[in-house]
Amino acid sequence: MKIRRTAAAVCLLSLLYALSGGTGASAYDTVKAVIPVNCQDVSAAGSHVYEIRIESENNLAPVPVSDTLKIEENGTGYFELNITEPGTFVYQIYEVAGSDSNVDYDSMTYEVTLFVENTADDALAYAISAKAAGSDSKTEGLRFHNILSS
Repeated sequence: MKIRRTAAAVCLLSLLYALSGGTGASAYDTVKAVIPVNCQDVSAAGSHVYEIRIESENNLAPVPVSDTLKIEENGTGYFELNITEPGTFVYQIYEVAGSDSNVDYDSMTYEVTLFVENTADDALAYAISAKAAGSDSKTEGLRFHNILSS
């Protein structure tokens, strides 16, 4: 008889949890963060496409909508991340070298830090800081430049 009461209490608690909306979901509205990436001209002749990747240093970081961008030279692309919680998240952004033997691909890796905090009205706000990997100085933007070799 005592076992049945315990089981009923557990079922009742589970039902109350489900009815209260307790799904473990975030208490914040989702905010979209955008990280712009610029790719510079390779040459006046022809058209080149850059393949840019983003990787998180932590598996708890917001996952980008896409981890790869294809950007034509002299173009801009954007990594988008859906933020649901405050925190500090670090990403590495770099170009994947292509197979054109006439192009020296940019080997720069950027370390991008996404700072997310809750505001006074219980919303989320973010700021982005970027620097070249191995540097202590912030950069004004993420720019990749391939060089056409002769």
